[in-house]
Amino acid sequence: RAGLRDASLVTTPPPERRPIITTLQVYEQSIVHQAIQFELGRGGQIFYVVPRIQMMNAAKKRLQDMFPDINILEVHGQMKGEYLDNAMDEFASGKADILLCTTIVESGLDIPNVNTIIVEEVQQFGLASLYQLRGRVGRAGRQAYAYMFHAERGDMRNDARERLLALEECCGLGEGFRLAERDMAIRGVGTLFGEKQSGEVDSIGADLYLEFLYEQLEKIEKLNLNPIPPWKVKVPAFPTIPKLSQEYVASDKAQAIINKSISNARTADELDKVVFHIHECFGPADAKSVNAMNFYRMRTLAGEIGVTQIDFNEDSGFIDFTLNADLEVREMLLDNLESIYKKDLKVTSSGIRVMALAKARTEVALAQAVNALKRMNEALPPFIKFL
Repeated sequence: RAGLRDASLVTTPPPERRPIITTLQVYEQSIVHQAIQFELGRGGQIFYVVPRIQMMNAAKKRLQDMFPDINILEVHGQMKGEYLDNAMDEFASGKADILLCTTIVESGLDIPNVNTIIVEEVQQFGLASLYQLRGRVGRAGRQAYAYMFHAERGDMRNDARERLLALEECCGLGEGFRLAERDMAIRGVGTLFGEKQSGEVDSIGADLYLEFLYEQLEKIEKLNLNPIPPWKVKVPAFPTIPKLSQEYVASDKAQAIINKSISNARTADELDKVVFHIHECFGPADAKSVNAMNFYRMRTLAGEIGVTQIDFNEDSGFIDFTLNADLEVREMLLDNLESIYKKDLKVTSSGIRVMALAKARTEVALAQAVNALKRMNEALPPFIKFL
């Protein structure tokens, strides 16, 4: 069931955990040399991260030029799993000084002896990746350092500069949620009822967007349709329950199986699948069989939107759908209809009325009821069915 939910934040860090000292600047080889020399001097190890596999050879050459005797291990996502496991075990056991890698190390690693991480070209990473990478160090009581090198700011896109500023501001412990909010404000929130992963929230700001969102969710919570099983829908009194004709399906056994299948369909989609197979086996249905299919289609469509009773008034031609729903729900069922269809329907005190043809035969009224119910179902906002 959808709705508003409370969220709790754990902002207290583990005992002895210290904030990671983060340096964010344009690449400078002397700073890299100083950082590695300091970490090796206290017996530690280093993660050295580049955004692309193609950059690893150049990075390795620079490191070997600075420290000719240094032991460097390389890992990336295109290596075989067995090699990766062996390389990580070797690094974790202290047999290498530097792990030169891609973002493959951003999650799941906990090596207490690694307390310095160096990341090149950080403008090419997302905020979530940078936050995860920085969290790979400082897993013990020792002070950890993160060196994040970027291109000249003038060479970066605006959103990349925004990400770097956010990272500079959120360097303390327990800053993950605040950083996520900043990331949301930069990228934009995805469409809630669609597939797009980014939106235009920055045009009004995340706080105002969320305020509007909560208001709408409170309204949406009142729009429950209260669907019921099709067999619980009270239908007009027919002399006999409509069934497929003997001319259409001659075999008594096939008749029994098919009538049971269409009467047991719980949704309009299920019924449509049954009808599709009937047409494949027996061809286009005759009038009597179409009437039987419409009878069960009327029940399933009505049940899906919470119609509890259907009444035909032969003299006036009115078809009344009784709903156990608030006025807002009854109005919503008609709001999204095209005007050509909406003019024949109106909200009543007990539900919705269809102004159909007076003195029409029962099978005509049945077809009109199905058509009206189908239009209302199709016009429903997609998210309503998931409430």
